[in-house]
Amino acid sequence: MARPPLALTAAALVLCTSTAQAAEVTELPPWLRGDIVIDYGFQHQAGSLYEGSERVGSRSFEQHTVTYQGQFSAGPGVAVFFELPQHLSTRLAFAEANQMVFDPSTEQGTMIETEPIEGLEPIKGKGTDGLWLGIKGTPFSEAFEQRGNRATWLIEAAFRTRSDNNFYELADGDLRGAGVGGGGTRLSMAFSTTRNVAQPYIAFRYTRTRTLDDITLYDESGEVLGSGVEFNPADTVWIRTGTEIVAHDNPEAHSRFSIDLRLGFGYSTWQTVPSGLYLPSVLSTSRSVPATESEYTWASGGVGFYHQAFEYMKWKLVADLTYMAPHQIEHHYPISTGADTLDLTLGGGVEILIR
Repeated sequence: MARPPLALTAAALVLCTSTAQAAEVTELPPWLRGDIVIDYGFQHQAGSLYEGSERVGSRSFEQHTVTYQGQFSAGPGVAVFFELPQHLSTRLAFAEANQMVFDPSTEQGTMIETEPIEGLEPIKGKGTDGLWLGIKGTPFSEAFEQRGNRATWLIEAAFRTRSDNNFYELADGDLRGAGVGGGGTRLSMAFSTTRNVAQPYIAFRYTRTRTLDDITLYDESGEVLGSGVEFNPADTVWIRTGTEIVAHDNPEAHSRFSIDLRLGFGYSTWQTVPSGLYLPSVLSTSRSVPATESEYTWASGGVGFYHQAFEYMKWKLVADLTYMAPHQIEHHYPISTGADTLDLTLGGGVEILIR
């Protein structure tokens, strides 16, 4: 009996991927296969506002987001993908705050020992952000046992289309859009390896958001504050390291359960935003002038649970608690976030495996 051609044999080995599986952050579907994912995320951030050493208020930010994702392996170790985030609800509220008044001694606004603001309505928004389109690949991967790789290296590049929705503009009455709205680019990289039941990893992500121009600003009564205004949302750098511990693995039943323990660190550049959006009260003279928010860092710790119930479905639950470093909210005013600012994110998702 004649042997099959070598090229067909190699293709069959790649297509019929072995049971070895990389960590979640570096995993790709097998060649000519794909995944469909629906993720839900909840974010709650809360903390005090300070002017110098004086506490002058507090604020909270909440967001509910559903992200639709899909990826298809167009070649061995290469996949194309899309992500579409839909912000179901965005809410910025000030539970307590003092009135901003002009201080002649400093020739700037102040909130120290001024009258408290009563009945301040929260700022709300919702909408779909830009569509992410990208490509990712693994130059080497543990998933291909015939190559003898002892680690997995994933590289990703993506760009985001611009959206008409953003949290800076009023979309309808007192309701805003959601998300940053600006187009952007994203570069990511991750490494993982397997050590018995542990799969340690490290991941890096850089996100660049392009400038939003020709924005029209309105006040609460619908009056135009300015037109042709330009905003520059922040760029971010994010690093995460952790270990995924495989508690259960049954390749024959396509069943797997793992626990992800992780730590993260991030940096956000300065950005320009509407004056009075992230502060409860500002002077009327700054409303038409974009405000610069200072750069800041954050550190996080979290846990994730990943379960492949059977061959065609996976689900996950994740939680992260982040400490946000204090930073100045607007360059117009000496108001900063407090050292008690924490951000909690909870999420879950279902992944359909097209195999």
